[in-house]
Amino acid sequence: MNHICVGHLDRNLDEEYLLSLAQRGIFIQFDGPGKVKYYPDSMRVAMLKSLKDHGYIKQILISGDMGRASYLKGYGGGPGFEFIKTKFIPRLLRNGFTEEDIHQIFVVNPKEWLGQER
Repeated sequence: MNHICVGHLDRNLDEEYLLSLAQRGIFIQFDGPGKVKYYPDSMRVAMLKSLKDHGYIKQILISGDMGRASYLKGYGGGPGFEFIKTKFIPRLLRNGFTEEDIHQIFVVNPKEWLGQER
């Protein structure tokens, strides 16, 4: 199961459920940073920190699901394409993540998931 990814998992921040997926080797993908419809980013960051603290940093994927015009600043919406880089990553860094962790999550993990790191 080392190349299975389940997306939209930040829509239900059930720690027990997320840890059970991670224990199976599944990549945990959050794609809602900046969108408060389901949870505030503070809760997303706390759950990501928990996954990291449990040893699953190598299975975390983060993206910005920008599939609607209402998510794009060019159409008067938000959070916009730059949100993860300009707002969410700095928040992770303020909450116990290191630059090495950020590199792992945003560079190494996607390569591993896509089969480019073997």
